[in-house]
Amino acid sequence: MRIIVDENIPGVEHFLTVQESVHYLPGRSISADDVATADALLVRSVTPVNAALLKNSTVRFVGSATAGTDHVDLQWLKKQGIHFVYAPGCNAVAVAEYVLTAINAASVYYQYNWMHKTVGIIGHGHVGGYLHRILKSAGVACIVYDPFAPADDGSDVTLSELLQSADVVTLHTPLTKTGSHPTWHMIGSTELNMMKPNALLINTSRGAVTDNAALSAHLNTHPRFTAVLDVWENEPTLNTTLLQQVFIATGHIAGYTPESKLKSSKIVCDALCDYLAISEPGRSPWHLPKTTICLKAIKKSINTVCFPQVLQQLFRQLYAIEQDSLHFKQLISHAATTEDVATTFDKYRRSYQKRREFFSAQSTKESVNLIRQKNPDLFTLLYNLGFHFL
Repeated sequence: MRIIVDENIPGVEHFLTVQESVHYLPGRSISADDVATADALLVRSVTPVNAALLKNSTVRFVGSATAGTDHVDLQWLKKQGIHFVYAPGCNAVAVAEYVLTAINAASVYYQYNWMHKTVGIIGHGHVGGYLHRILKSAGVACIVYDPFAPADDGSDVTLSELLQSADVVTLHTPLTKTGSHPTWHMIGSTELNMMKPNALLINTSRGAVTDNAALSAHLNTHPRFTAVLDVWENEPTLNTTLLQQVFIATGHIAGYTPESKLKSSKIVCDALCDYLAISEPGRSPWHLPKTTICLKAIKKSINTVCFPQVLQQLFRQLYAIEQDSLHFKQLISHAATTEDVATTFDKYRRSYQKRREFFSAQSTKESVNLIRQKNPDLFTLLYNLGFHFL
């Protein structure tokens, strides 16, 4: 048995007991020669899985430790009878928390309370649906556009209605070029001009869902418009002019938490074990430690009603998104050529200092109880956003 695995998929050594059959390779360089005699292939989004890679191989199982499948030719795999598994929803919590952190950072910087704004969610699948639920629980007005997975609370609107009404527009769709509702360049110049001149646009889905050239031009002529991009057209290269224009820029890491990565690894490894009838179960992964956070600053503002300032103090302990953006922009700005940009982008993702998800946070019972007693609205908000503390 021979199993080819992207070396950056974590936890495989814990979930697969047949390590003598596993061969680890850099995901972006996995070639047809590498998989020619393999039985199974486990990849991430950087490996295109198609006929060019697999047509002369013995691979009968492909697992992608990702929430999306635009790097996989699903129709070709089906025609060849190759079993395919991926991990939809594995990064829903991580991406939603990235979006919350970005919205909050923008609101503090531009001095408005985002909790009194309307958030428009395009795409109501695993990520968009989860984001919708936690925003609703926090009392934030939401509207939704998804022709395939409508919301069940009456918040559905058309795309044009959403773009015209929302203060924040956040994208959570797959990348498609065919079908009744293709998403390639779903947000172009026409759609950008529908949006409010001071709107916030966030893309954590796929880069080409937004026309990057059109967004760059729009930012040039709309100084109050704000954008947050974690994904880019033509990754691992990107529009370096747009990079410097956006408020927050990161390199496709919105779903990068240890929790989400281990979840996706376990899904595909468990499926592979079932497919290969591996009777010996994989070991459990290492236990992720809780993250200790300090509520001292929050206790000083215990009676506040300006929640974004309080949230920023808390968010920064788990994920300093502004510093992350500054670091990413600086790294890319030092890349002299297109090839250097691509190399830097990939290196950034490989060496990314992963943040933890909100539910990993814990504090002292004394601090938590003080907030619960003195400001129950704040405590409820934190709990609903995913901070479950002790």
